[in-house]
Amino acid sequence: MSTITLREYHQFIDNLIEKNANSEAIFHCTNILSSFPKSIKTYQQLGQALLEKQRYSDASEVFSKVLTVLPDDFIAHAGLSAVHEENRELDKAIWHMEQAFETQPSNATIQ
Repeated sequence: MSTITLREYHQFIDNLIEKNANSEAIFHCTNILSSFPKSIKTYQQLGQALLEKQRYSDASEVFSKVLTVLPDDFIAHAGLSAVHEENRELDKAIWHMEQAFETQPSNATIQ
């Protein structure tokens, strides 16, 4: 059995998400959370993968959990904005996008 640091595991999951291997990313995130249930980075990645898989309800739940711990989290606000936009809840989508912009105003994607 090989060992890998949590940081390396997160990098591996980021690569999976970039390669659109979201089902595999979700699997690995749930694996990490079974041992490290307070890993915010893992919840962020799980939310991203769920969003990419168009599992909007699940993604919304995960991003909301992140915001209970980190109210100014860029990834969670951007993710929730996308979820609300998909659900045609434009006021909520705009609000979360504004929150994301406030945390990273120089982010080209948000601009």
